[in-house]
Amino acid sequence: MTPDKEMLRRKTERHYMLVVFLNGVKNIRYDRRKRTIFLSAVLAVLLVTAWLCQPGRYMLPILWQVAVIGYSAAALAFLAAVTYWLGRVPHARQYYEDFLRIGWANSAGEPPVLTEYREIRDKLVELHFYSKGLPRAEWEENKARLETALNLYILEIREGASRREVVLLCAPGDVSLPTKILWKQEYLSVKDFELVLGEDPAGQVTIDLAKIPHLICAGCTGMGKSQMLLLMIVQSLEKGADVFLADLAKQGTDYAAVRDKVRLLLDYPDLLATLDEIGAEMDARRALFLASGCSNIVEYNMQGHDMRRIILFIDETAALLNGSSKERKVLASQTLEKLIDLARLGRFAGISLVFGNQRTSVQNLPGDIKTLCDLRLSAKLPDTASSMCVLDDGSAATLPAIAGRFLLRDGTGIDKIFQAYYYADRD
Repeated sequence: MTPDKEMLRRKTERHYMLVVFLNGVKNIRYDRRKRTIFLSAVLAVLLVTAWLCQPGRYMLPILWQVAVIGYSAAALAFLAAVTYWLGRVPHARQYYEDFLRIGWANSAGEPPVLTEYREIRDKLVELHFYSKGLPRAEWEENKARLETALNLYILEIREGASRREVVLLCAPGDVSLPTKILWKQEYLSVKDFELVLGEDPAGQVTIDLAKIPHLICAGCTGMGKSQMLLLMIVQSLEKGADVFLADLAKQGTDYAAVRDKVRLLLDYPDLLATLDEIGAEMDARRALFLASGCSNIVEYNMQGHDMRRIILFIDETAALLNGSSKERKVLASQTLEKLIDLARLGRFAGISLVFGNQRTSVQNLPGDIKTLCDLRLSAKLPDTASSMCVLDDGSAATLPAIAGRFLLRDGTGIDKIFQAYYYADRD
């Protein structure tokens, strides 16, 4: 080992020991059990030191003075060792060394130190790291590297009690998702307007259309995109929403289970007329809210009303926006304009748009629609270019080719990879 590397090793070792010691001080202050252990150690040390330092035990005063100094120093060293021991955390040394191996350290060569290891439920753990000089944004950018180094699935990254604390919610790296999970009626959420999509290692994956009203759902053939739309339609109906389904490509053949429960839109005239109808309803709701002193559907319903949400599902968006003739191009342009207006203005009125996409391209998924859809769902896509159109990166192209395996990007900074529930029509 070169002198420079040896010096760096000693420096990082001192850094690790200091952080563990300070963590022990924090635990003594805030953890009742550890505080009790420390105070018991202090009491024991005082009793032993007092007994050893009795003046009558020494023939000469100088020996007594040396004994007092020596035993006092030993007592302090022992209490420092107890403090260090109380600051140790399971797996802290292992993770520290794992970070060193991949070079995950600040400019001074100091890796983050695990200060708290908390079991949440099942196999989920919450890891608190003292991270000086490595902000949360850098952890998010290096999520894949960190998962490989720690052999963990990182489900969430957030700041802790201070800007120097980073908290990871993790599942073991050997946890595998099932390839099929049947939907059960008991999974239906009671929250308005939360839809339950499937499960990841942390539990159920949900979206809330009351908070983020519009979404894009993509996936290549056989990967479960239409099944995902069906799952959302079923839950939306159960929650009392007015559901519209535009399917110019397949004429609703994938939605036999709900054909008689939704309003099917199978051609441009019907679709355009319905968009005008929804737009008129949006204007009527705006006037109603103003008269009632409300700003949105949530406030209005809190007054005792029961206004229904309006959700328009589109499968497949490319069939609407790509005109093969001059006439169809005009109709497609009119459709896009009306959809953008609804997406831009409809949130307050409880209007949500869900865009299903199989053939993803700039033409099939215009930037105006992407900008208005903060929720992105994608199953496996054939290539990086297709994934870029939906997620602005290649993540969807790297998903396994498993039907129902989706990636959810909801603006939190952490992608959720999960297995979607499969809705099997039992009627």
